[in-house]
Amino acid sequence: MEKQPIMGTTYPSGLPAASYVLQDVLSRIKKPVHLLNITTLSQLRKDAHPSSYNGLNRMDCSHWCVAGLPDTWNQLLYSVFTAYFLVFLSIFFVTSNGFFYEELTEGIAIKRTEKTSHLHFYFHDIVGGKNPTAVKIAGPLNRRAQGLYAIAAQEDLSLLMVVNFAFMEGEYNGSSISILGRNPVFNDVREMPIVGGSGLFRFASGYALAHTIWFDSKTGDATVEYNVYVTTNEVS
Repeated sequence: MEKQPIMGTTYPSGLPAASYVLQDVLSRIKKPVHLLNITTLSQLRKDAHPSSYNGLNRMDCSHWCVAGLPDTWNQLLYSVFTAYFLVFLSIFFVTSNGFFYEELTEGIAIKRTEKTSHLHFYFHDIVGGKNPTAVKIAGPLNRRAQGLYAIAAQEDLSLLMVVNFAFMEGEYNGSSISILGRNPVFNDVREMPIVGGSGLFRFASGYALAHTIWFDSKTGDATVEYNVYVTTNEVS
C-alpha cells in the first residue's frame, strides 16, 4: 500500500514478462504498429492505486485514482492521435494538390491553343441629320458598333471609347469584341485595347488600330478604318 511514487526512470524488478511477449509479437508483424508503452510510467506511480484510500487497505492493481495517472495516459494518447492526424493531413493535401496541379497543367497544355485573327473593317459615324446611324460603305452590312464615347481630356480632343463590335453574319455571326480605351482622334493612328468578347471571341485580347480616312468638320461625320488583331484560345 504505497503512498509515494518511485523516483527515477527504472522499476526495481524490471518489466513484467507480458511486456517482453508483446514486444516480440509486434516485432514480427509486417505492417508497422505504434505501441504507446505506458508500463514503466505506471509502475513508477505505485501511489496511484486506490488501495490506501478505499477503506479495505489491501492491494488493488486493477484500479487507479481519478484524477491521477489515467489523465496522463489520456494526454499521451491524445498527443499521439494529434501528431498522426497532422501528418496524414499534410500528406493528403500535398498529394491531392499535386495531382490537381498536374492535371490542370496538362489540361491547359493540351486544350488551349492561341489563335490570332486580323479583322479589317470601316466604321461610318454619322452624328448629324435627323436619323444619325451607321450606314453601309461597301458590301453587306455584316457588323455593327454598339456603345458610347465621351470626351475624356481637357487639353486635347481625346475620347473614351466603350464599344462592342457585333457581327451579324458570316463565320463570326453572333459574336462580338469589346474595346475599352483612349482615342486621341487627331492622331493619324490610334491604338486601343481589346478587353474581351463573346461567342467565338470569348476571353479575347489584343488591340485595335483606328485610322480616320474621312472627316466632315461641319457635321462631325467620319469614316474610320479599323485593323483589329484579336487573340483567342481555341479548344483542341
